[in-house]
Parts: sequence; structure tokens; C-alpha cells
Amino acid sequence: MIDVIYLTGGKGKRAELGYPKQFARLKGKPLFIYGLETLRQINKIGRIIIPSDVTNSNVIRFLNEYNIENRYICEAGKTRQESVYNGLEHVKTKDVLICEAVRPFMSINLIRKVILADGDCVTPIDLSSASVIDILGNSYDRNDFGCVQMPQKYDTKKLFNAHAFCRGISSTDDMDLIYKYHKIYKEFPYYEEDHFKRKIIFHGERENIKITYPIDLKIAEAILSYKEGNKIE
Repeated sequence: MIDVIYLTGGKGKRAELGYPKQFARLKGKPLFIYGLETLRQINKIGRIIIPSDVTNSNVIRFLNEYNIENRYICEAGKTRQESVYNGLEHVKTKDVLICEAVRPFMSINLIRKVILADGDCVTPIDLSSASVIDILGNSYDRNDFGCVQMPQKYDTKKLFNAHAFCRGISSTDDMDLIYKYHKIYKEFPYYEEDHFKRKIIFHGERENIKITYPIDLKIAEAILSYKEGNKIE
């Protein structure tokens, strides 16, 4: 079994909805419910830990309405990084999955692939389909770059220690935090036991989009309509 940290505490300001984007409706269903329903179809998934605004009654109401069982709600942090750290304190399994509530098309196949990967630091990426340059105009091989996707799998103890050591160091996601952790502590051999020695990065799924901006909701509606159309045929 493997526990999940399902990040549901974001403010979603870039989505310009006036409320957290995870509660936006996609074909009538709250966005954050899609991923939960997918996770609950997998036998290997244990408890789903949900860092969230515990004062928001919508979270519990929707969880009950859609029969999401074996879940635990903890207080979200002020940042994504703090929310993961808070969630890690409640994980009881050797490994942990990190998921985002705003990826409605996270598939069963992708989740299983991440779980079964033999690594203590596993992440899918969406390889760049366009040319890649930095702000200075330097160009790179697009096949060497991609956007991080969820879910990610980590050795729970090692990830917890990395978070504890990197408190106060801003990080955009846990893979980014791991690299910063190694960079800071690589000169200290007594931290070697906590190093992630089996990093696995593989191609994710193009439709596994993250809802961030207003247009992403429109894209998600189109993807869902397409998927539903395929089911009808």
C-alpha cells in the first residue's frame, strides 16, 4: 500500500476565478474530485491525506457527496512546500505519492506506472514540443527538457528529511526541492543515507494537464468532451 498527499490548499489566483480553482466545476463536478475518484480505483492506494483549508466546509461536503473514503484532512501550509511537509507528518507507508488536486486527467495507467517504478524519487514529465531558449537567448535541445507532472513517488522518510533540512528555501515542487537539497548537502557525507540514489524520470501523458490559467479550464472541458465522446463510440 502507498499513502497519497493530495494537495488541495492552493489559492489559485492565476485562474482568476475569485475562489480556489480546485472547486471550479468541470462538467458539473468539482475539479478536485476527478483525481480522487481515479485514485480510489487503484487497490494499492492507501490513505489519501488532503492538506486543505480546514475551515472550508466545501471540502468535507464534496468528499462525502462523492463517497471519497479512507481520507484524512490536515491543515494546508501557506505555500505548496509547507502543505507537503504538513502532509508528510501523517504518512504511514514507506513510500508516498504526491498529487495535485488540479490535474483532472491523471490516469490509472500513469499512477500505476509511477507506483511500480523501482525508484525512491520518481516523476513523469511532459517533454517540450517546442524549441527551448532561456531569457538570455541560449538555445537547448528540446528533448532534454520537459514540464514536471504528477503524481510523483518518493521514499517517505527521505522526502521528509529533505523538507526538514530545506525549511526556508523556496521550492516550486518536490523534485526541485530534492535537487536543492543535494546541492546544499553533497559535501556532508553524514547525510548520505538520506540521498535519493534511484531517481527515475520518464515520459508522462500529454493530457495530464494542470489547471492554472482561465484558458486551462476551457482546454479541460474540451478534453473531457473528447473522452466522453470516445466512450459513447
